[in-house]
Amino acid sequence: ARAPATLEVEGFETLKLTYPDGHHNAETLLVDPADGTLYVVTKTETGPAALYRYPPPLRPGEKVELELVTASAGTAENQLYQTTPTGGDIAPDGSRIALRMYHRLWVWPRAAGQPLAQVLATDPCEVSQREEKQGEAVGFRVEGGAYLTISEGFQPAIWQFAPAVPE
Repeated sequence: ARAPATLEVEGFETLKLTYPDGHHNAETLLVDPADGTLYVVTKTETGPAALYRYPPPLRPGEKVELELVTASAGTAENQLYQTTPTGGDIAPDGSRIALRMYHRLWVWPRAAGQPLAQVLATDPCEVSQREEKQGEAVGFRVEGGAYLTISEGFQPAIWQFAPAVPE
């Protein structure tokens, strides 16, 4: 209900990314809090989703080719092959990974030091979410372990849920 506003952002750097195997649609960028590594999860209607890694260190302004980690992010059982990841996050302590689809939300528990691809190759826990028009994002809170979701659309509600996996 408020008037539109302009927000100026300063102090950012641009990362130029390319895929080793052509163009892809992707809406999910993950940052591993353990070491700061960036990951991209592709979004595809025809499967499988793929996981790419930005090879460290970060090189702002330089064109960098992502590394294909796996062309099958997940197992056939967890249906990542048939879904369209629209968002994701890794808990600040690295203990959970979440991927959001339009109408589903999955969370994987993660042991300290466990590689991201190894975690995503296991079956996730489907966790609570509200029925939203078109689920687009998920994020973990810094404190308390709760997670937030939001849909696409004009002024969508932001929903908060208790921790996805018991501490």
